[in-house]
Amino acid sequence: MSERDLQRIEVLSKVIGSRMTMVSAAHVLGLSERQVRRLLQRMRTGGAASIRHKAIGQTSNNRLGNVLAYIKEQQDKPKVKSNSEKNGYVKRARGPGRRKEFMSDPAVIARREKALLRQRAAE
Repeated sequence: MSERDLQRIEVLSKVIGSRMTMVSAAHVLGLSERQVRRLLQRMRTGGAASIRHKAIGQTSNNRLGNVLAYIKEQQDKPKVKSNSEKNGYVKRARGPGRRKEFMSDPAVIARREKALLRQRAAE
C-alpha cells in the first residue's frame, strides 16, 4: 500500500476507536466529512484492504497496443464490395470537368495526324 493509504487507515482507525472526530479526520486527510464517512463505511465492511484504490493493477485506458493491432487487422482485411462493383461496375479514375488525358488516346492521335496530313497537302 502507498503512504497515503497507510495514513488513511491510521486516521480512520483513530476515528473508529473514538480517539479522533470525523471533522478532524477530514481536515487531516484533506477530504470532506462525507468522503470520510464513506471511507469509514468501506473500512468497516471490507477491512483495511478496501481503502486501497480500486484501479490499482488494472490496465490503463490510454493503452495503445490493442488499438494499434486492431487498426492493422482492419487495414489488412479485404474491402467489402458494393452491389454495383459485384455486378462488374468499375469506377473511372476521372474527376469532374474536362478530360485531361485525351492526348494519349489513340483515336485522338490518329485524327490529329490525319488533320496534319490534310493541312500539309493543302499547302
